[in-house]
Formats: sequence, structure tokens, C-alpha cells
Amino acid sequence: MTQPDQITQCHLCNYHGEMDELDVSAMFKFRFVTNQKWKVCRSCDLVFRDEMLPEEVNEEYYEYQYREDLRPDGFPEANDIRIAYVRAQPQLAFLSNLQDKDKITVESMIDVGAGLGATLHYAKSRYFEGINRVLAVEKSQQSWPFLDFIGIPYVSDISEAEGQWDVMIASHVVEHFRNPLDYVRDKMVPLIRPNGLLLVEVPNHTSTSAFSAAHLYAFKQETIGQLLTMAGLHVLMNTLVNNNKSILIAGRKGK
Repeated sequence: MTQPDQITQCHLCNYHGEMDELDVSAMFKFRFVTNQKWKVCRSCDLVFRDEMLPEEVNEEYYEYQYREDLRPDGFPEANDIRIAYVRAQPQLAFLSNLQDKDKITVESMIDVGAGLGATLHYAKSRYFEGINRVLAVEKSQQSWPFLDFIGIPYVSDISEAEGQWDVMIASHVVEHFRNPLDYVRDKMVPLIRPNGLLLVEVPNHTSTSAFSAAHLYAFKQETIGQLLTMAGLHVLMNTLVNNNKSILIAGRKGK
């Protein structure tokens, strides 16, 4: 069995030195108890797990096991579908406002970690009539039958995506990557066309959901903003949604 690595260097600012420990249980006054240990970077304030599995092991887990751990009796259940479509609406409303305010073109859209494809489905059917190309990137094989059912094309890995896209969505996925800056900068941004947009949603660090067992990072508005900036994007908007439980941020690629 592969053992996790002890993390001694910040994956955002590369600070290598003593880190502060974060007592998550005390932070939530013991309403939420976790066995995982969390640290805070003394340089950039990034909150991250004390130990992480190698990236290849992490990817294999999401491909074969993640959904089964969430739903041992079968995925998706009716409530999973409902939640996916409810979550998609504020993201697309946010994007629609940016389209009007910042002259964002929305003719093609790719969703990394698309889950059940609700965001792409709603984008095509309710929000953006001009969309002529969509693609879901989804590792979990348990999601593929539903993507087939709603007619959303998909690939299992971002390396299989071709061309460039006006808008890339990454909803509740960045916190799962062992090295999120490298992934966003080296794998996501090259797929966004010049002047295109990356829309990211992550759990807010003040929410218990940020510290769930599968998450490796708990972001603040400042640290997720720093990540997008360091990946070469210009942050257009950075706001709290879902009763301050999540952060929704948009970064634009230069020309």
C-alpha cells in the first residue's frame, strides 16, 4: 500500500520552512472532527493537508473509487443529480454577468471535473444559445452513463481535450489536486483561448466542507486569487457564494 508523503514545502509560494498547525476541530468548536492534520503556510497563508498521496495514486483513486466511497449503494442517486443542477445555476448566472460586463465570448465551454455534466447541460439549454461546442473532463467512470444520457461528450483526462475553449469551468476540483498551481498553469490554461475565461469554485476555508476527507487544500479568497494570478490569469471577480460556504472566482487569459 502506497504511503502518503509528508509535505514540507508550500505548493503555492514554494516556501520551505516551519509551518503552523491548524486545529480544525477547535476552529469549528468541535462541531466537526477530522483525523487529518492540516498546516498553514507562514509565507502565503495557504491551508493544506500535512500528508498527501503521490499524484498518480490520487488520480487512480478518482477514476475508480471516489464515487463509490461517496455512494456505496450506487451513483448517481436522485439527490446527486438535483444538487449538481442547483450548484450549476449560480455559476452560470455569474458567468452571464461577466459576459455582459467584460465582453466574454461564450461559444465553447469545457468543464474539468464535470461530474454529471449539469453545468454544461444548463449552459447549452438555458443560458448561452451561442454555444456550439462543449466537453466534459471526468475521470469517474460512474458518471459516464449519465453524461451519455444527457448527450454531453466527455473524455477521462484533460490531456485528451483538443483545441482551445472560450470558457473553462473547474467546480470543486482544484482542492483535490496535489499541486494545484502546476495543474492550473500547465494543463488548464493552455486549453483556454486568448481572452478566454477560467471559472473556479472551491469550498471556503470557513466551511466544514473545505476539510472533507478527499480535500488536500482549504482556500481563502486571497490564496485562490493568488493561485490564478500565478497561473498567468487576470482575476476579474472573486466573491463568496452559497451563504459564504464557497468561493467563486474568474480569471481571464491575456491576448
